[in-house]
Amino acid sequence: MKRITVKDALKVIYYVMAIDEKIDQKEMDIFLEAGKSMDRNFSDYQRDLINECLYWYVDSVESENFNSKVHDAVAKIFTDRDAIPSNPALAKPKLVFDINQRQLLWNCMTIAYSDGNCTEEERRLIMFISEKCGLDRSVVLEYENLIQTSSAIEKEIEWLKTTDWKYDKVDSEIKNLKDRQKVLVDYIGTLFR
Repeated sequence: MKRITVKDALKVIYYVMAIDEKIDQKEMDIFLEAGKSMDRNFSDYQRDLINECLYWYVDSVESENFNSKVHDAVAKIFTDRDAIPSNPALAKPKLVFDINQRQLLWNCMTIAYSDGNCTEEERRLIMFISEKCGLDRSVVLEYENLIQTSSAIEKEIEWLKTTDWKYDKVDSEIKNLKDRQKVLVDYIGTLFR
């Protein structure tokens, strides 16, 4: 049996952050928030975990097959070396998660979409993680729709702020959009219970 710890889950999120070969401040901020939301003691080991991941990243990013290295690193987290039979094709280790798998997937997807779009490589890695977590592909599609809807609402709010419409009309429309955002946020919160 393989236990997936919160630290393991945070490494998986870091690898999603790294797959496009660049880590920006917005991604790092989301990573730090994910750590805090997943473990109230995150600050106790935050620096060590980031340094470990950063060391791996610096060591791997110049590699010709960086994407393969990322997939291998994620696969290693989900692999129970003690449970692998002599025929690796038969290996299907039992996984025990210290965290909610849906929350892990959501955090991975939030990172992937933080720059406004999800690259094909990020999407492949997310599908791989979803499979390893035992989640159906439909969960990925649902989360993509939620993220894209939230992004569209945010863009519409920003657009409204630039219009020459009367203040009352803009204010009313923004209030309606913020109400929609709240419904989305409330719904997302129910996904991890």
